Amino acid sequence: MIALENADFADCEDEWRLLESRSAEATPFLSHDWLSAWLSVYEPKRVALVRAGEADGTTTALGLLEQGGHGRWYFAGAPVTSQRGLLCATEVEGRSWHALGSWLTEHRRDWSTLVGEGVSAAAAGLPSARLVAAPVAVVDLPDSFDAYLAARSRHCEKEMRRKLRVLEMRGLELRRPLDAERALGELARLHRIRAESRNESHPQVDSRLVRMLASLVDASAMKLALLELAIGERTLGVIAGLEYGDTLYAYNSGVDTTEPGLSPGIVLMLGLIRCAIADGFRRVDLGPGEYRYKRELGGVPSERFQLAVSSPTLAATAIRFAVPAAAAARSWFRRRG
Repeated sequence: MIALENADFADCEDEWRLLESRSAEATPFLSHDWLSAWLSVYEPKRVALVRAGEADGTTTALGLLEQGGHGRWYFAGAPVTSQRGLLCATEVEGRSWHALGSWLTEHRRDWSTLVGEGVSAAAAGLPSARLVAAPVAVVDLPDSFDAYLAARSRHCEKEMRRKLRVLEMRGLELRRPLDAERALGELARLHRIRAESRNESHPQVDSRLVRMLASLVDASAMKLALLELAIGERTLGVIAGLEYGDTLYAYNSGVDTTEPGLSPGIVLMLGLIRCAIADGFRRVDLGPGEYRYKRELGGVPSERFQLAVSSPTLAATAIRFAVPAAAAARSWFRRRG
């Protein structure tokens, strides 16, 4: 059973958090904390709540939709969220997506397109679903950082240790900043400068994103993790992650590449991994995209997909629609030093 409601998102907090606790696939990007922060900062004009439930009233899936013009629907969180889809209770994911598909078929004249990101293969249960592979790289963590380095190839281990020694030789410091908002502002500034130097545009990394991430300092179900690379008062890089459950999710970074002989992006990633191991996390999620540096860090692809669905109505087919280009969204975290 599926229902589409124009409910206040704040009113479903208890229900949403309970479902998070019952979902093996829950991530920070489908959490109430993240979506509340996104709603507060980005202020979408129209949103609707998708609820799937059993006959006994038990909620099995929840989703937040942003409703655009001409019947275009998007799972909420764009353009700063790499996973946008249904939050489903464990073992009913396929049934929940299929129920949503049946509802969309029955109400085909109410919508034209639906877009999601980072969904599982279960989303193929939607009518005419188009799935494009967008795997996420995940690193399983050992009990110590030395063990982590030793598990890399001989060449990668040697290079990683060399990069970390360079920090000590030059008096650079990897530290957890005390002022989160200042550090996030530096992340956005450095990210913008790096993008401009490459003739790239990453408009999603702006003051709104800084405000959103800063608001998560007081989140209840996740923790904002920041690491700064600095020499004295000069910041050479900042990386932001999200601690959720037993996983640390690497989210975004900004680095200064003008200092010769440094690889600030990789050094920050190694620092984040070292912190994750020290804090007892079981894995690090490096985010979507298959890149060499992720493989060298130990990332193993985990299956995820971009999602695009078109309503079979005549009105819908008259609207030009394509799977959104992934390049901009997926470049958040491939910035290397």
